[in-house]
Amino acid sequence: RELRTLRESGVGYIQVGIESLSTPILKLMGKGTTALQNVALLKWCHSQGTAASWNLLYGLPKEDPAQYAAILEIMKRIIHLRPPDAIGAIRLDRFSPNYNQAAQHGFLNVRPSRPYRHVYPFDAAALSRLCYFFEFDYPDHRRHDDYADAVNRFWHEWLGQWHNTVTHARTSRGAARIL
Repeated sequence: RELRTLRESGVGYIQVGIESLSTPILKLMGKGTTALQNVALLKWCHSQGTAASWNLLYGLPKEDPAQYAAILEIMKRIIHLRPPDAIGAIRLDRFSPNYNQAAQHGFLNVRPSRPYRHVYPFDAAALSRLCYFFEFDYPDHRRHDDYADAVNRFWHEWLGQWHNTVTHARTSRGAARIL
């Protein structure tokens, strides 16, 4: 109902807070939603003709890498819907809950992102007070790009073909025409 109201008001594009298609990872993020609810939102946006901009994040310190096989399976089943605009590793930003409670969330050795050292002539302590983006280490030294690689590769395929997928059906006299 809310999406229909937005569409009737002339809204054709929204940015939604979908950042994962895994309920356990969404729980780690504190998102208050489930993978099924996220897919349903994408479906409802599609049915209302509203473009839903969304991103897929990976690389939370406490996430289970095995979740990415399940995410990939979901992605394969929703290729008729709009793909994520971006997929990338989580970034640690100043003022975010992850930054404010870094150790509690498993972000270790938090430090200013490398480019700051090349831009500003300050020591590490001054940079830590100045910068907005931070790097960190994982407690288990994981390589998140390795376990998210299949999802990332499929996303590139999805981007290349999603305009060509079945998106509309017209019915008339008991028959359906797929467009």
